[in-house]
Amino acid sequence: MGKKPKKQDREEKEKKIPNSEVVHRYFKKVFDDYTILVQVNPYRFNGKEIVILKDGKIELNQMHFDEEIFDDLAFDEFEETGSLEFQLYSSGLAGEKS
Repeated sequence: MGKKPKKQDREEKEKKIPNSEVVHRYFKKVFDDYTILVQVNPYRFNGKEIVILKDGKIELNQMHFDEEIFDDLAFDEFEETGSLEFQLYSSGLAGEKS
């Protein structure tokens, strides 16, 4: 038998991995007027984006990515970072939600 298509392999793998066991990847890019933090689930290709405005207000967006997300983030010069800053803003311990 032939090998399953890539998408089917990924879908079967993500069914086996509970979201609580996934090690998300985090990225950051600082612009003049705002900062963007991105959380990516590397199995399901979904996550969150936090936009931090200079006045401290934040916007939190649910995101769905394609399999090219890591190439796209590298092309757009996002730096891979740790989870601490993302978690502080996501939980509301930093910034003001708008």
